[in-house]
Amino acid sequence: PLLLESNLLDKLLLAWFRHEIIHEINHGETLRLDDQSCLLKWCRQHWGHRLESLYLDSKNKLDLISYRVLNVDRLNLAHELYYRLKANEATFDQLCMRYSMSSEKFNIGTFTDVSLSSFPPLMQSAFTSMQVGDLHKPVKNGQTFAVVQLLKYMPASLDQQSEERLLLLQLNEWQQMMIQAVRDRLKLN
Repeated sequence: PLLLESNLLDKLLLAWFRHEIIHEINHGETLRLDDQSCLLKWCRQHWGHRLESLYLDSKNKLDLISYRVLNVDRLNLAHELYYRLKANEATFDQLCMRYSMSSEKFNIGTFTDVSLSSFPPLMQSAFTSMQVGDLHKPVKNGQTFAVVQLLKYMPASLDQQSEERLLLLQLNEWQQMMIQAVRDRLKLN
């Protein structure tokens, strides 16, 4: 009950799963593997045979983009800034430093290699409709309005990096299912 009340149960379970996986993989090994290698080796043992189907099912989670964003609280201001950018009256850097309301102000609105799936559906469709270099009209982004520019789009391919990301996504899904099972079991008792 204390772990549930303090919201530490999930963190404890994640640490325990990680510890058990690392112990299982390193047990009997003459050369100890680092933690990340242990996790990947364990994941390959469990889901490696399904990598192609996992890739096809999760390809959109692996697509990466680099982009610039400018978030403001008013739609009319977002349109004004969009048109200033289109007309080259100001640079993205200048407008971001002056008007942006979010943390992007501190990195001039530039983000690199971000998973496309981390965005809400409206933002995802904005990015997928753009060509590299395009500036998109303001899009609702939570409580703000965003002007975005696509800098780079990297569609996923089934390479080693994608395989590792897929395996770690599977691990995360498995961990969440296990956490829920433990929580359900604790409620039964």
